[in-house]
Amino acid sequence: MVAKRPTWLLWAMGALAVFASVMTFLYFSQVVSEDAPIGHFSINLARDRAFLPSVDSTDLAISPDGRHLVYPGADPSGRRGLVLRRLAQMELTELAGGFTVDSPRGPFFSPDSEWVGFGVGGALKKVSVRGGPAVTLCELQGRLRGGSWGPNGEIIFATVGDETGLLRVPVAGGEPEVLTVPDAAAGERDHRWPEFLPGGEPVLFDIASSSGNNQIAALSLETGEWKILTPGGANARYTSTGHIVYAAEGTLRAVRFDAEGLELLGNSFPVVEAVNQKSNFAANFAVSMNGTLVYNPNAGTPDLRLLKWIDRDGRATPVPLPPAAYDALSLSPDGKQLALSITDNSGVNIWVYDIERGTLGKRTFGGVNPPPGADP
Repeated sequence: MVAKRPTWLLWAMGALAVFASVMTFLYFSQVVSEDAPIGHFSINLARDRAFLPSVDSTDLAISPDGRHLVYPGADPSGRRGLVLRRLAQMELTELAGGFTVDSPRGPFFSPDSEWVGFGVGGALKKVSVRGGPAVTLCELQGRLRGGSWGPNGEIIFATVGDETGLLRVPVAGGEPEVLTVPDAAAGERDHRWPEFLPGGEPVLFDIASSSGNNQIAALSLETGEWKILTPGGANARYTSTGHIVYAAEGTLRAVRFDAEGLELLGNSFPVVEAVNQKSNFAANFAVSMNGTLVYNPNAGTPDLRLLKWIDRDGRATPVPLPPAAYDALSLSPDGKQLALSITDNSGVNIWVYDIERGTLGKRTFGGVNPPPGADP
């Protein structure tokens, strides 16, 4: 099939970059025992359905029963969607009606592990792990900044924006209810990354401050009041061992937690180091109730990117190429070929993309550094 080109083109890096290709699992319930061995394994997500995280949101969700992993991904043509991996068989499934040009954000599971909530295209949606179309629950006023599905038939979520903090909507859909509003006088800028405790009360969440700091707090749904738990850290997740796990400066830490008294017990201790954490403190990890922790390591691997055509009106069209560590783009004078570099296990090599034929060919094989402005 011949690729069609707009009359005016600009090559641009895809806005969403993949900055890791390996997921690692360990059994957190064993971490609290110094004598117990830690079971762990890795999954390479840079194939078929490549891991394609956002730049400012959490991207991983593991089902409470530990059987399913969900993440935003891209197929070899660059289309995006939710990917479900059944961990026992390592099978891949495309959720939400297959892959599209939309980028899903912030997936989270229902307590029974049967549904996945996520944000996409200005809406909060849910989709069954067994397949079928996605169901719209409500509109989103801004990008999704975390969601949690409670045991009492409601979802608490957050969006980008200072006007509201946490919001609540029934799992059947409806008009969102505002639960919290950041206290600007106290230096609060946003509330985000909610997490229901097992009984549905209270709710853990993050407070972003105007000073650039981040705090973990607990909200009482009965009184509407919240309490600061830690002066630092982000993305607190409760575990069946009676701990909360949270991210702090790229390290996952755990601390015993009294869920009734809302008190931290003892000192925190490191669980995993070098975890990917973004500039707004969003950390890519998730914990299941069966004691499985999944995280995206910050291993310094090359960023995987998608390429897009941008026309004069600002419309973006994905280029039908799989995610890769693209760099040093140079379009030929006749607009028919593109020279670019790709970083992989062999190093940095120059490739040429034939736009009309839709083929990509390798031109160097020694892992060289491409010259600036390489011309095909």
